Amino acid sequence: MKLIKRVGLLSAVFIILFISIVSAGVAVNSDSIKRDYVAGENISGKINLNISSEKSDILISDSFGNERSLLNILGDYEEGIDYKCTIMGCGKKYEIKNQISGNSVSIINNSIIGFKITGGAIGIVSVFGNIHSNVPSSCNPQLSIDFMDKGEHIISNPYYEDTPCASKDYGCFNVDDNSERQKAIVSGSELCEVINLKTAPAYRVGARITNTSAGQGELKMRLYDMNQSSLGECILPALNSSEQDVSCIITNNEQKNKDAYACIIADGGNYRIRIEDSAKGNVCGTDDRIEGIGQYDYEIFAFPLKYAKANYSIEEDILQMLMAELTVQMSV
Repeated sequence: MKLIKRVGLLSAVFIILFISIVSAGVAVNSDSIKRDYVAGENISGKINLNISSEKSDILISDSFGNERSLLNILGDYEEGIDYKCTIMGCGKKYEIKNQISGNSVSIINNSIIGFKITGGAIGIVSVFGNIHSNVPSSCNPQLSIDFMDKGEHIISNPYYEDTPCASKDYGCFNVDDNSERQKAIVSGSELCEVINLKTAPAYRVGARITNTSAGQGELKMRLYDMNQSSLGECILPALNSSEQDVSCIITNNEQKNKDAYACIIADGGNYRIRIEDSAKGNVCGTDDRIEGIGQYDYEIFAFPLKYAKANYSIEEDILQMLMAELTVQMSV
């Protein structure tokens, strides 16, 4: 295993107009800059340069204070024909910095860690690892892994502790209003409230339910993102009184802030839930999430749970989605 840092190098031979450069990695081969001008005439001519082993983001400036990056100037030329880079696209790459012995590494604050693989015809068969942290349970992820360092595939601690990290969020429903409310029947059609879900490994999702019969049906809570994709579901525990708050836990694979539909649905039983109509102001509820926001809000809530102490494995199925990208990066 190697510790790595970012660096990008460039080799090029090309022609640039109206620019003067002073650099240890730049050689001026020749120029045809016109030396004599009349008042108001533009500077004209060409400079033939040889640029090697320079970072692609170095700034090139003229005597008038104008500056552009080397890669920006190369935008008018074709990579592989007019110039070449040590990495395709002249972007940043990784360079070996320090070697780590053994098969474990300690991380303090932010660290970039990579593997140097040598040889030909290399294929990735599997990737796995174990994560251990001495940071106790927390409302923030103790450790996150950003595969490929692009901010696209971030894996955080997937395990939760059944401890709230915020108060119940009811969306637009005003839970502090104790006035008499109408109640809707909870049946086989979902009743939903849009609620903002904070970043967390799991959520408790529930509602205040009135049970108007001695019989018991099955109540479920479901989460959907705003594109109608399912985020999971859970079965609510049986009610032990005529009216009570009940909730269950839905784990969260996509750990980022998002708005979501929190929905309740029943199979049997005779259940009711308090509602508010649009006369009171903003509405976030619906009885048809495909059609969008409706006329009523429902007494449905959700709140985030704590991250458990980080002690888990990076599972093979989580990493399968990264294998294609890893293979491409190795082949460049």
